[in-house]
Amino acid sequence: MSGADLKNTFCLVRGEQAVVSQHLGDLSDDGIQAQWREALRLIQSIYDFTPERIVCDAHPGYVSSQWASEMRLPTETVLHHHAHAAACLAEHGWPLDGGEVIALTVDGIGMGENGALWAENVCGSIIANANI
Repeated sequence: MSGADLKNTFCLVRGEQAVVSQHLGDLSDDGIQAQWREALRLIQSIYDFTPERIVCDAHPGYVSSQWASEMRLPTETVLHHHAHAAACLAEHGWPLDGGEVIALTVDGIGMGENGALWAENVCGSIIANANI
């Protein structure tokens, strides 16, 4: 439901339908955080949406990840570069049972599997088998 902090959007998913918010911007800005909360409230209201779980970036220092941990809902974290790869697969209609893929994500820095910050990443078959 929440992305990383710098170029933030959120996405509400119900079944096979997804609603993506407008680009909201850098969540380190208090004004942007207020707009983010209001946009989330409005879109949840319009679509009569009550979240059952939250998926957020694995970086614990992000405002969006901290917000997710405060929501008292089941929370799943996704590695930053895996999120890009999964988004690309979803955008192009790759089925969950579509077989293994290798994704090269070249997008700066994101949290890695070992808890350290990683630069660009090659994501293997874990993406195709992820429950996203």
